[in-house]
Amino acid sequence: MWSKIKRPTVIVLFLVVGFLVVWGINDYINRTCCAPPPEIDKTKLSPLPKTKEACLKQGGKWGRIGISEFEKCNLKTSDKGKACTDSSQCESSCIGESFSSRSGKCSSWRITVGCYYFVNNGKVDGLLCAD
Repeated sequence: MWSKIKRPTVIVLFLVVGFLVVWGINDYINRTCCAPPPEIDKTKLSPLPKTKEACLKQGGKWGRIGISEFEKCNLKTSDKGKACTDSSQCESSCIGESFSSRSGKCSSWRITVGCYYFVNNGKVDGLLCAD
């Protein structure tokens, strides 16, 4: 039986089966293992403390942040370093490593200042500086 099948037919058959296997595996991976992290309801985060004493008591940093003329509190995030593809998945911001980043890590502080590659919707819009 196999001797009657022409070589191009066998090659096409193997290519089709190979494509279907790869497509099936890819579909399975996308549905099961790689779901994006859940979004964080930032309205449920406790407000930043308004006094130096309360800030320091919560382990925060008190002082001028960025170019602000007023002192305020900045608290560490509980999800720092967590993988993300959008800032909605972090307590603060999702920060990539380069312009081509499609994912990043959640920032360490609730108020993020400086120049970073902010990741939103799985892409970086550019190098943004937040003061």
